[in-house]
This record gives sequence, C-alpha cells and structure tokens, in this order.
Amino acid sequence: MRILVYGCGVIGSLLVHALCTAGNEVTMISRGRWKEILSTDGLHLKHVLQHKETIDHPEAAEQVTENVSWDLVFPVMQGWQQEALLDTLAGIHGKMLVLIGNNPLCHEMEKKIHGLTPEQKVLFGFQSSAGVREEHAVKIFRAGKTGLTLGYVHQKPEEPERKMLGQALDGSGFCLEWCDDMQGYLYTHAAFCSALRVSLLWAWMRFENSPVRRDQTRGSGSQGGIPAEDEKYDQSRVWAIVMDLMLYGMAKTGIGEYCISDHCRNAVEEMEWMDQCFAALKNDYPDASTLEWDRLRQEMPSWKTLHQRYSGK
Repeated sequence: MRILVYGCGVIGSLLVHALCTAGNEVTMISRGRWKEILSTDGLHLKHVLQHKETIDHPEAAEQVTENVSWDLVFPVMQGWQQEALLDTLAGIHGKMLVLIGNNPLCHEMEKKIHGLTPEQKVLFGFQSSAGVREEHAVKIFRAGKTGLTLGYVHQKPEEPERKMLGQALDGSGFCLEWCDDMQGYLYTHAAFCSALRVSLLWAWMRFENSPVRRDQTRGSGSQGGIPAEDEKYDQSRVWAIVMDLMLYGMAKTGIGEYCISDHCRNAVEEMEWMDQCFAALKNDYPDASTLEWDRLRQEMPSWKTLHQRYSGK
C-alpha cells in the first residue's frame, strides 16, 4: 500500500516503523534537520524494553505531493496541531484519513473535514507507546505488542476498513483494537491525562507525590468519564491499587521520566488545549460532579506559570 504519515514525533516514528515492517510504501512528512537525518541515515529506533535497534528507510518529504493518491493517510500529532491543519489534511487525496493522537474534538474535526471533502472516510485512533527523540534516533518504550485503538466518532469501522488497516499493519507487531465511540474514548483519555500531567508537573515543581495527590489525580480521571466496559474496575480496590502503582511509577521511576515527564515538559501547549477541551465539556454538563478534579485544578499553577517553567514563554 502507498501510505502517508504526517508527523515524525515519537508516536509517528513507531507507526512508520510498523508500516515499513509490513512491507508498505511509506512517505513521512518531516522538515528541517530531522528531514535531512531521515533522508541520509534513515529512521533509527531504539526499542528499550526489547533491547534492539531498527533502521527503516521511508521516503522523507517536506510537503505532500499534489495529485498523488494514497491508500491511507495518518496525521500523527497533537490534537491542537491537527486542528490547525484540517484544511491541509482535507485536501490530501487518500482513501482513508486516520488521525492519531490526543484529540477530544474528533466530532468537530470530522464535521469540518466532511464540510470540505464530503466523501472522505475519517477515523480516529490512539496508539499506546511512548519515548523521546534523541539527536539522531528515537528511543521507544512499548510493552509487547503495541496497542492501536481505532474507530469512527460513534461507530466501529466496518469490515472493509478493518481489513485495509489490518493488511497495512500485518506482521508488524501492532495489536488493533476496534472502538465504537472514539469521541468518548478520547474525552476520557483527555480528562485523565489532563489531571495526571498537570498533577505530575506540579509534583515535580513542588517535589511532592503524596497519597493525597495520587487520590486526587485518580479521582479526577474517573470523573472525566469511564468507558462502560471499564466501570466495574473503576469501583474496585484492585483498580485503585493498580492506578496508584502506575501513578507512582510515572512520577518516581526512570521509565516514567522517559514516558511521561519528558512529554509533559515538552507539551505544555497540548495539555493546555486538552484542559480547555475538558472545561468546555464540563460547561455542557453543569450538573456532573467533578469535585476531585475541581480541588486538584484549584491547587495547580496557572498555565502562564507552567509555560514559563517548561516552555520558556
């Protein structure tokens, strides 16, 4: 298949590796120094937990070639970046457009794309992996098979879409999970990640990771909405213990440093955007109880403070 990946961050780089492994003809949109590295040395990944390194050679391009038709187009970037590029993405000739990343505004984005290109198939996805981009390589953290959750805004992909995506990633080690409500999935993820990342940033600034803080973070994420299939876990003591261990690991371990803290410090704009999205959702449901989230958010610093600390703005 001829596949375009728009974005070459950590998530996009691992997806490109998987697509190349599956034997596709892959083009990666990149610019500046990183584009030169890709063109000269290829895409070098260090798979930390698998103790291996890989080098792939996708075509590197600074912009999308006009009048080229793609089987699949994967914009892999932060949600606010996708929002800013919707006109460009809608103009790409692709059989299927699959937006990957933290994107609670998928309904609004789908509506705008369909307003520009009515027949375009628009799916949304979330990829379970993390890492950090080094000078000449990307360090990847993933456990076993990489999970990729995919779906329409309020519908599972139909058989032709599932077949095409399955073929594109066949033999790559990716595990595809089909979702019938990506808007709900991504809003839940945004609620938890906003609480988690803001809490962790504040913890690093204050050198604090207390049980009270972990309880607030866990409770805040829960109040953002729990998928129906996970509700039974949310109410159990086992779930609370697992979540506490995960939060502690993110704040206090080396893997957490790579997977979470580095991203937090380099993605304040994304977190602020997700915070705004969740605030807008709360305004639509004024009777919903979000006590833990409200308490946590009141204790957090302003976005101006976070930008000054981590973005230099």
